[in-house]
Amino acid sequence: MTSASASTSTSAPRRLHPLTDPADAATLEAALAAVSPGDPLAWMYLHWRRAEATGALPCAWFVTEDEAGLPAGLGLAVCKPVAVGGYGSGLVSVVPEQRRRGVATALRTALEEAAAGQLPGLVYEYREDEAPAEAARLAWGLTVSERHHESVLALDEATVQRLAAVRVPEGVALEPVEDLDGLGEAAWRTLHARFAAMFADAPDVADGDANVPYEVLRGLVTQPWMLLLARDAAGDLLGLTMVTERPGEDEAANTFFTGTERHARGRGVATAVKAHQAVRMAQAGITRLYTQNMVGNEPILAANRRLGFVHAVTTCDVPVALPGGRAHA
Repeated sequence: MTSASASTSTSAPRRLHPLTDPADAATLEAALAAVSPGDPLAWMYLHWRRAEATGALPCAWFVTEDEAGLPAGLGLAVCKPVAVGGYGSGLVSVVPEQRRRGVATALRTALEEAAAGQLPGLVYEYREDEAPAEAARLAWGLTVSERHHESVLALDEATVQRLAAVRVPEGVALEPVEDLDGLGEAAWRTLHARFAAMFADAPDVADGDANVPYEVLRGLVTQPWMLLLARDAAGDLLGLTMVTERPGEDEAANTFFTGTERHARGRGVATAVKAHQAVRMAQAGITRLYTQNMVGNEPILAANRRLGFVHAVTTCDVPVALPGGRAHA
């Protein structure tokens, strides 16, 4: 629901159409360029686009155009359970001069029709202090279910030196994966299974229903500095942290997941893997690391503060149930 305004007019966009053909790539690029300025969550379109390219994440894209044929809005529905409750993810953005003309409502309608029958609902997201999106939510009668802090860590020289000195807990070994392809599919499958179990048990995944297919995990880890594992003395996996690129922002990365096995929590494993992976990222030329965590998850928020993360924005989740939506098995 990024940068949207609900309709206060009966006028509708001149044209709303799905992007279903590779030839539509130029139309999508134009729409992304039109909605990105001033939209703090526009990078998420690029993130999902990259994940969609793995072939494991079906998405529905819609563009609206104004009377001159220029992009007026962009909408995306991730039609696979990627949010709590088995819901998919939805994004809606409208260029400022086209707001309050029914564009956001038309996009929402198209997205929800596309996802109906595949999912029990969609979760939209917007920045808490973004007035047009808040007005749209209220006009639509929707409710915020969760809030998330987005924080950023500047990887300057002093910070990197401090992170390099973070203690690794006794009996824990940090393990980078220097040769991603050389790890082999069987090992990747095993790692994905452990990742999925930790992901489902993470405090930020309220009911354990979020889903990250194997192909998406594998497709988002493209550089060795994006993944760092923590193992015990017997070689068993205790925790991991994974980042991916922050699309549209040079020299930046976004945390995809940091997790620790329940029996290993409270020992500083998550802090250690995050700190030492950040050092590796800085060595690879990354200067900013972003992370998003649920408001109320104080242990990870406190760990972020200790590492030097600074709160940037708060985003809001807005779930919308779909009529006849298929429940997540």
